[in-house]
Amino acid sequence: DAPQVTVSVPNGGEVWDIGSSYDITWTATDNIDVTSIDILLSHDGGATFTDTIATGETNDGVYTWTVDAEATTQARVKVIAYDGSGNSGEDESDADFEIYDPVAGLSGVEIPTGVVIAAIKPNPVMEHATVRFGIPVDGDVEITLYDVSGRLVATLAEGRYSAGYHSVGLSPAGQVPSGIYFVNLRLGRESTTRKIVISR
Repeated sequence: DAPQVTVSVPNGGEVWDIGSSYDITWTATDNIDVTSIDILLSHDGGATFTDTIATGETNDGVYTWTVDAEATTQARVKVIAYDGSGNSGEDESDADFEIYDPVAGLSGVEIPTGVVIAAIKPNPVMEHATVRFGIPVDGDVEITLYDVSGRLVATLAEGRYSAGYHSVGLSPAGQVPSGIYFVNLRLGRESTTRKIVISR
């Protein structure tokens, strides 16, 4: 039988910065054994997959990719699994995700006038989401997750960031109960908050 493959991340809506590292995750099963994994990248919504991210990977369900592709709003990932009998199966992202160039954001094209949480996708969050945020000047940033009672649940990012837009991951699955939460972005005395729903 051909391997059965499901791509879980990225699966549409994520924003991944060039030069940053993110986990591509999948599941691949077979009636005998999956012997290797290839990962390809599309820049045109899945019409073609012209870039090779990795070949001959073990089927451990995760590959950490330091993004080195060109910027696009129509990126998709395809995972191809091979078994010992020469059969192959594949799956790709269900929808487009964005590969963002933070250097271009520093050119003055995309620098916000204040602190902003530009997007949290997907929302509701089931397994993994990407928080895209922007700051107007270089500075020390803290991004935290709170529950409805105001209790700190997790720190998503803490450190110095340059002016422009950036992205951090949010992976609540198995860590917190389903419900309403708030993502808070703080830069010095400025802060902003955005509501999310975690559903598992």
